[in-house]
Amino acid sequence: MRERVLLPFVVGAVLVAVAGLQVGGQEPAPAPPPAAPAGPPPAAASRGGVQSFDDPLPDALSPRNASYDIAVRLDPVRKELKGRETIRWRNISAATTNELQFHLYWNAWRNADSSWLREDRLATPPARRLQDAERRPEEAASSDITRLRVTPAGGQALDLTGAIRYVAPDDGNAADRTVMAVMLPAAVDPGGSVEIEIEWTGRIPFAAARTGWIGDYFFFGQWFPKIGVLEDRGWNTHQFHRVTEFYADFGVYDVRMTVPAGYKVGASGREMRRMDNADGTTTHTYHADDVIDFDMCWAFDLVDPWGNVYELNCYDYDRIRRELIEPDGIEPVRYWPRTLYEARTTSR
Repeated sequence: MRERVLLPFVVGAVLVAVAGLQVGGQEPAPAPPPAAPAGPPPAAASRGGVQSFDDPLPDALSPRNASYDIAVRLDPVRKELKGRETIRWRNISAATTNELQFHLYWNAWRNADSSWLREDRLATPPARRLQDAERRPEEAASSDITRLRVTPAGGQALDLTGAIRYVAPDDGNAADRTVMAVMLPAAVDPGGSVEIEIEWTGRIPFAAARTGWIGDYFFFGQWFPKIGVLEDRGWNTHQFHRVTEFYADFGVYDVRMTVPAGYKVGASGREMRRMDNADGTTTHTYHADDVIDFDMCWAFDLVDPWGNVYELNCYDYDRIRRELIEPDGIEPVRYWPRTLYEARTTSR
């Protein structure tokens, strides 16, 4: 018997509120974000605390100091993402840094000795534990950086791909590759900024913690190379642990997702445009302001291999952003391609 499953998707936060997935419905282009202040903030502006200079920009809800422009393409057969991103990062701490740190969350399932999988083995009773030798190839995942370039404000782009190294600030696990670091040729002072260009390939995990695939259904959280948080006391970039939450700076996200034509798409923010391509794919462009992450889900029919029929539970992004209320107070908008589901159900 088929079971109907409701999937609530809670994604990137808008300060104290939460921005939800929106499906379909194109919107006019947003107004350009307010410009970040040039140069270091005046010493008098420092308020102390976690990040001394974290005041919101004019006409914004946050400092917008870590903004992303991302283009990503799904290969549903290989279960793979290929992406490129530009991060515009500004130092809003009182610390000077000569390195950058990034999260590569999908490396938690790269090898059996990652900290996430070690902790999973400790927490899971032996009778329910999947032996490493029995792991199916599709349960593995990875995030591999193929190019990393950094451009300081007013400077020239530098290729630092060869300088990439992996660090384990929490447990010293040399087999864990969920945190990446790169030394900079010149330090970034408080108020300074850099532009980071990254190209990467992501091997998608079989349905794991808050991310992965089942059949032709894909849901992604924490899926792209993501810069850590520089606080007044230094970098706060934890490894990915089995029991963990996520910490990031706020920014503006512009994301272009290219998927097979006919896929249903839900993502953080608002869909701005949709373009059908000659190769049988469709590119969906989404925009979100003042959020700390960008989540997305793609599916052809939202029916998993066991016959469960899924429904997208979509929170009203604009209302949450306007009223800054908790999502529990919002009546969800249900997206359900009923005709497609009924046809699939009767044919099985």
